[in-house]
Amino acid sequence: MLIDGGPAGTWNAVAGPYIRSVIGPGGTLDVVLVSHIDADHIVGVLDLLAEIERDNADGADALVVRDLWHNSFADTVDTPEGAVGRGLQAILDVAGSQQMEMRGTADSFFGIAEGARLRRSAARIGVPVNAAFAGGVIRPDGSARFAVDLADVRLTVVGPTAANLGQLRTAWLRWIADHGDRMADAAALANADRSVPNLSSVVLLAEADGRRMLLTGDARGDHILQGLEAAGLLVDGRIALDLLKVQHHGSDRNADAGFFERVTADVYVISANGKHGNPDLQTLVWIVEAAKAAGRRVTIIVTHDAPSLAALRGSHPAADWGYILKTVDGPAHVVDL
Repeated sequence: MLIDGGPAGTWNAVAGPYIRSVIGPGGTLDVVLVSHIDADHIVGVLDLLAEIERDNADGADALVVRDLWHNSFADTVDTPEGAVGRGLQAILDVAGSQQMEMRGTADSFFGIAEGARLRRSAARIGVPVNAAFAGGVIRPDGSARFAVDLADVRLTVVGPTAANLGQLRTAWLRWIADHGDRMADAAALANADRSVPNLSSVVLLAEADGRRMLLTGDARGDHILQGLEAAGLLVDGRIALDLLKVQHHGSDRNADAGFFERVTADVYVISANGKHGNPDLQTLVWIVEAAKAAGRRVTIIVTHDAPSLAALRGSHPAADWGYILKTVDGPAHVVDL
């Protein structure tokens, strides 16, 4: 199973060669999941599908994808009439006519377009979409199956819930209404992209051989907890994991201290390289302090040696706080636990 593909260049340089070394040329991926449509999650999967299409055309040993899991914007967040997508396009058109850059808004709109491109690519090479969910939306309260079994691995869908998606839809519509009414206000429009809400990620709990791993995409901590509670996975309001993939590259905007007190793990994995300050020092401190308070010794693995790691080593020395901090920089860029 491949979960997200990384930004441009990741598939060709790192992910593709490694996966082929594991499953072989022409090997099979039972599931490829795109947790959400941000460029740093979807582009690598687009490159994978493009590679399969080229290999098929050339008669080469193409990788096989049995099922693509992806929630389309139209099926989850947009209204049936497409009001959100049209509103974003209208605001971007005005911004373009006034020669203003709206990076966040543009990224969101182009992410929607890339999601549509993903589905077209899958259709061209015959990859089904959400077959495990009868072609429907991946959400715990929108499908007859909340869990999917892949061999000895059980994948339980924790989020997004219908309530999460409804909140996001309302936030998008409110944002568009606020800024659409002020399109003539160049200054307000230029800064508007700072308020664009993120889309809700697919969140999965993977279980096998008595071990549990929570895969979070870029979901918000409160949404994750709501989903875990709804799925009956919390015991006394908490869950203990073997591994937590920390949400949104360790951003402190997607969690708080309470989240790491209630969602605990032996190993925390953070995909971040210092861009946008990620992982945030505050997030690392929350993890370390929560573990120390509970008498747990934890391992934190970060994909790159970002500046915040040096700050953590200074403010919370590992010898005093009882944690292990690792990075996986290198040609293979892989950690094997």
